[in-house]
Amino acid sequence: MENELDEVLEKIDNLIGSCRYMDCMVFFEKSLKKYPEGINLHESEKIDDFNLAINNKVSSGYRNALKTDSNNPVLLACMAHFYLRIAEYVKALMLINRALEIDEGYMFALLNKAQILHQMGRYEDAVDVCYRMLNIDSKYASALVETASISYDLKDYDMAFKLIDKALRIEPHNKDAIDARNEFLHNLDDLV
Repeated sequence: MENELDEVLEKIDNLIGSCRYMDCMVFFEKSLKKYPEGINLHESEKIDDFNLAINNKVSSGYRNALKTDSNNPVLLACMAHFYLRIAEYVKALMLINRALEIDEGYMFALLNKAQILHQMGRYEDAVDVCYRMLNIDSKYASALVETASISYDLKDYDMAFKLIDKALRIEPHNKDAIDARNEFLHNLDDLV
């Protein structure tokens, strides 16, 4: 089986090397079904090339869409979210601020702004944005989860759990809240 896995990884590398990224993803997903425990795309030698190519394609797509509609807050927020995911926080913040200039109450943009500020270590500013969201909608679970994450990073564990529990009372199946709570518990177990 190990020899077969090596062949699969070699094929993944070859597909990435020849810029056949969608073929690579399809092949990877099929291989994952056959070898659920043994395939890890990160084992591929060319994963950085793959990620770079996908990021360039996504970024290019958003830029082209913004050329035709540069004042679309949804496009601006989506591109900012993309930059947040690849840790380009300054670009993300610039785009999210543009989106919020157009639609100051756009919750997805506000949530992204809080997440960007949080990742930049600007906790106080991030919490201010979270409270702004909660003033618009006091039952916005995502704002509670983000505020809880910030509280946790500031080592205010009691507040973090209170906020997560409140989010889970509002939306019992909120995946982000469940994941955050589990992460908090896991990290606290490691501290003990």
